[in-house]
Amino acid sequence: TEIVQTLLDHGANPNIQNNIGGTALMYTSYWGYPHILQTLLAHGADPNGQDGHGNTALLLAGMEGHAEIVRILLKTGADPYMPHHNGNNALDVDQTGVIQDWLDRQSVQAGMRDYLGQPSESDANTDAAPNL
Repeated sequence: TEIVQTLLDHGANPNIQNNIGGTALMYTSYWGYPHILQTLLAHGADPNGQDGHGNTALLLAGMEGHAEIVRILLKTGADPYMPHHNGNNALDVDQTGVIQDWLDRQSVQAGMRDYLGQPSESDANTDAAPNL
Protein backbone atom coordinates (compact mmCIF):
# COMPACT_ATOMS: atom_id res chain seq x y z
CA THR A 1 0.00 0.00 0.00
CA GLU A 2 2.86 2.39 0.80
CA ILE A 3 4.37 2.04 -2.66
CA VAL A 4 1.01 2.68 -4.32
CA GLN A 5 0.43 5.68 -2.06
CA THR A 6 3.85 7.11 -2.89
CA LEU A 7 3.32 6.68 -6.63
CA LEU A 8 -0.09 8.34 -6.46
CA ASP A 9 1.24 11.16 -4.28
CA HIS A 10 3.84 11.81 -6.98
CA GLY A 11 1.30 12.06 -9.77
CA ALA A 12 0.76 8.50 -10.99
CA ASN A 13 -2.50 8.18 -12.88
CA PRO A 14 -4.80 5.75 -11.00
CA ASN A 15 -6.76 5.11 -14.21
CA ILE A 16 -3.87 4.29 -16.54
CA GLN A 17 -4.61 1.19 -18.60
CA ASN A 18 -2.34 -1.60 -19.80
CA ASN A 19 -2.40 -2.96 -23.36
CA ILE A 20 -5.74 -4.75 -22.81
CA GLY A 21 -7.34 -1.91 -20.88
CA GLY A 22 -6.81 -3.28 -17.38
CA THR A 23 -6.26 -0.86 -14.52
CA ALA A 24 -4.69 -1.16 -11.09
CA LEU A 25 -8.19 -1.03 -9.60
CA MET A 26 -9.26 -4.03 -11.67
CA TYR A 27 -6.22 -6.09 -10.70
CA THR A 28 -6.55 -5.07 -7.06
CA SER A 29 -10.21 -6.12 -7.14
CA TYR A 30 -9.43 -9.42 -8.83
CA TRP A 31 -6.71 -10.36 -6.35
CA GLY A 32 -8.57 -8.97 -3.31
CA TYR A 33 -6.47 -6.17 -1.79
CA PRO A 34 -8.93 -3.83 -0.01
CA HIS A 35 -6.35 -1.38 1.36
CA ILE A 36 -4.82 -0.77 -2.05
CA LEU A 37 -8.32 -0.53 -3.54
CA GLN A 38 -9.28 2.19 -1.07
CA THR A 39 -6.04 4.07 -1.78
CA LEU A 40 -6.69 3.98 -5.52
CA LEU A 41 -10.31 5.10 -5.09
CA ALA A 42 -9.24 7.95 -2.80
CA HIS A 43 -6.98 9.16 -5.62
CA GLY A 44 -9.70 9.14 -8.26
CA ALA A 45 -9.67 5.62 -9.67
CA ASP A 46 -12.82 5.04 -11.72
CA PRO A 47 -14.92 2.25 -10.16
CA ASN A 48 -16.77 1.86 -13.48
CA GLY A 49 -13.81 1.66 -15.84
CA GLN A 50 -13.87 -1.23 -18.29
CA ASP A 51 -11.05 -3.13 -19.94
CA GLY A 52 -11.02 -4.34 -23.54
CA HIS A 53 -13.25 -7.28 -22.66
CA GLY A 54 -15.79 -5.24 -20.73
CA ASN A 55 -14.56 -6.33 -17.28
CA THR A 56 -15.05 -3.92 -14.41
CA ALA A 57 -13.49 -3.99 -10.96
CA LEU A 58 -16.87 -4.94 -9.48
CA LEU A 59 -17.40 -7.80 -11.92
CA LEU A 60 -13.92 -9.18 -11.21
CA ALA A 61 -14.25 -8.86 -7.43
CA GLY A 62 -17.66 -10.52 -7.40
CA MET A 63 -16.57 -13.28 -9.74
CA GLU A 64 -13.60 -14.02 -7.46
CA GLY A 65 -15.72 -13.93 -4.28
CA HIS A 66 -14.13 -10.89 -2.63
CA ALA A 67 -17.08 -9.64 -0.55
CA GLU A 68 -15.20 -6.78 1.14
CA ILE A 69 -14.00 -5.45 -2.21
CA VAL A 70 -17.54 -5.70 -3.64
CA ARG A 71 -18.91 -3.70 -0.68
CA ILE A 72 -16.30 -0.97 -1.08
CA LEU A 73 -16.90 -0.68 -4.81
CA LEU A 74 -20.68 -0.48 -4.41
CA LYS A 75 -20.31 2.22 -1.76
CA THR A 76 -18.13 4.24 -4.15
CA GLY A 77 -20.56 4.10 -7.05
CA ALA A 78 -19.70 0.96 -9.00
CA ASP A 79 -22.54 0.03 -11.37
CA PRO A 80 -23.63 -3.61 -10.93
CA TYR A 81 -25.51 -3.49 -14.24
CA MET A 82 -22.64 -2.35 -16.48
CA PRO A 83 -22.55 -4.97 -19.24
CA HIS A 84 -19.58 -7.13 -20.07
CA HIS A 85 -19.01 -7.79 -23.78
CA ASN A 86 -20.58 -11.24 -23.38
CA GLY A 87 -23.80 -9.68 -22.07
CA ASN A 88 -23.32 -10.54 -18.40
CA ASN A 89 -22.87 -7.96 -15.67
CA ALA A 90 -21.41 -8.00 -12.16
CA LEU A 91 -24.72 -9.11 -10.65
CA ASP A 92 -24.82 -12.13 -12.98
CA VAL A 93 -21.40 -13.46 -11.94
CA ASP A 94 -21.28 -12.37 -8.28
CA GLN A 95 -20.20 -15.26 -6.06
CA THR A 96 -20.58 -13.27 -2.82
CA GLY A 97 -24.30 -12.44 -2.77
CA VAL A 98 -23.33 -8.93 -1.70
CA ILE A 99 -24.54 -7.23 -4.89
CA GLN A 100 -28.03 -8.73 -4.65
CA ASP A 101 -28.21 -7.84 -0.94
CA TRP A 102 -27.14 -4.27 -1.73
CA LEU A 103 -29.75 -3.94 -4.47
CA ASP A 104 -32.45 -5.41 -2.19
CA ARG A 105 -31.55 -2.95 0.57
CA GLN A 106 -31.61 -0.04 -1.87
CA SER A 107 -35.08 -1.09 -2.99
CA VAL A 108 -36.34 -1.42 0.59
CA GLN A 109 -34.87 1.94 1.57
CA ALA A 110 -36.44 3.62 -1.46
CA GLY A 111 -39.79 2.02 -0.62
CA MET A 112 -39.59 3.23 2.98
CA ARG A 113 -38.75 6.76 1.85
CA ASP A 114 -41.73 6.72 -0.50
CA TYR A 115 -44.00 5.35 2.25
CA LEU A 116 -42.81 7.95 4.75
CA GLY A 117 -42.89 10.75 2.19
CA GLN A 118 -39.18 11.44 2.58
CA PRO A 119 -37.03 12.71 -0.27
CA SER A 120 -34.88 10.18 -2.06
CA GLU A 121 -31.14 10.22 -1.52
CA SER A 122 -30.69 11.86 -4.90
CA ASP A 123 -33.29 14.50 -3.96
CA ALA A 124 -31.40 15.10 -0.73
CA ASN A 125 -28.24 15.47 -2.81
CA THR A 126 -26.26 12.75 -1.05
CA ASP A 127 -24.22 9.85 -2.31
CA ALA A 128 -24.86 7.65 0.69
CA ALA A 129 -25.16 3.94 -0.06
CA PRO A 130 -26.94 1.46 2.16
CA ASN A 131 -24.90 0.08 5.04
CA LEU A 132 -23.66 -3.38 4.28
